[in-house]
Amino acid sequence: SDDPSSSLSDGQLDSTRLGSVGLDIPSIEIDFKNGLQQAEIYSQYYGLDTTKSLKILDFGCSSGYFLFHAQQLGHFPMGIELNQFKLDYINTTLKLPCYAALSDLPHGSQFDLIFLFYSLEYVSNFKYLIQNLYSHLSNGGKIIIITPNLNDPLIKVWSSKAFEDFFFDIHSINYFSLLSLQNMMKSLDIKNFKIFTKQGYSIFNHINWLINSRPVKS
Repeated sequence: SDDPSSSLSDGQLDSTRLGSVGLDIPSIEIDFKNGLQQAEIYSQYYGLDTTKSLKILDFGCSSGYFLFHAQQLGHFPMGIELNQFKLDYINTTLKLPCYAALSDLPHGSQFDLIFLFYSLEYVSNFKYLIQNLYSHLSNGGKIIIITPNLNDPLIKVWSSKAFEDFFFDIHSINYFSLLSLQNMMKSLDIKNFKIFTKQGYSIFNHINWLINSRPVKS
């Protein structure tokens, strides 16, 4: 029943995710620069670098690096971002369309692809969100959700207490397993969906957690 939107808007997520484990909180310029590397990986993985121009929505777009990269590839991106500082940066510095809520989108906005990169876990009414996002899909459009796996091997297999403390952030109010995601889609009467896992970090990351009990800069 918790709703973290107020503290997310104030930019408190960086403090709980990074500051609490002793990592420096990067400036928005550095965050944007680092994020571009991840944006390139995502664009290649989802074929955005080889397809025709698409209308794209990034829900929870942080400092806008994925939006910027998508535009560089010839697409038409829009963003949703609660953090007011990052929202202003996207609108004024990157000069890309970004809004604080779905209800602020231009009337009739439709998208070929909607991405949620590690943002579903911060949404209080996630079922309503997914239904709302579906109303903004064009014919044949897709929603792509990336969210942490509740059964992360560092917790379930390696039993890292330090990682578990880091994993369960105060702002993250929804954690999903493969089964709970499947049940959610069925409860929404969504039949055409695929759920799969992908290990995004190397074995060296796992070893680091076991030896040093803290994250490292990425």
